[in-house]
Amino acid sequence: MSFIVSIQGQFSPYIYKVDTSTKKIQMAEPIKRVNEFDDALEMELDKKEDSHAKSSIGIKTYNQQEKTYQRLKKKNFARDIMSKQVVSIQNSCTVEEAARLMQEHGFRHLIVMKQIEIIGILSAEKLLHQKRDANLQNVVEEKMILGLDSTRVSDIAHLMLDEKINALPILDAHHKLVGIITLTDILKFVVQLPDLYF
Repeated sequence: MSFIVSIQGQFSPYIYKVDTSTKKIQMAEPIKRVNEFDDALEMELDKKEDSHAKSSIGIKTYNQQEKTYQRLKKKNFARDIMSKQVVSIQNSCTVEEAARLMQEHGFRHLIVMKQIEIIGILSAEKLLHQKRDANLQNVVEEKMILGLDSTRVSDIAHLMLDEKINALPILDAHHKLVGIITLTDILKFVVQLPDLYF
């Protein structure tokens, strides 16, 4: 179970299937990636006459590619890219208080809580269309999709695209709020991928 739906604070599994017809980024195995560099490496090695130099260039190239692979391999889950500084607000607060809190922290999304339970998420855009003195419990939608910290980044990206979600609260295995992933977090992850993976 990678996603959860919360309806009025009650959690249940959210069944979501990734569309397999869309192109996914495949990470090659380290040995395959090294083979991709064989031609370039061979040309470079031909310039070197010393066998020791040939060996060290090969090892250096392999090690660089292995480091890149391991770095990206580890950063495949929500817990690896989520923002851990989550700002929340109680549902008894007003739209004006929520807007002020967003402005203070420079955020565009706020998690709305009822004591310690997550009941919704607010975007800056949604606040623009509300009365300043409106109570937040009347503003947030009853249904909200959440992710787990063990959810794969690729699945989150697909979900956000398909469901038109700009921010996804992230829970741990005990359904405790531990982070949030926004479109900015997804884009930061993508731009760190080397050209090798495109």
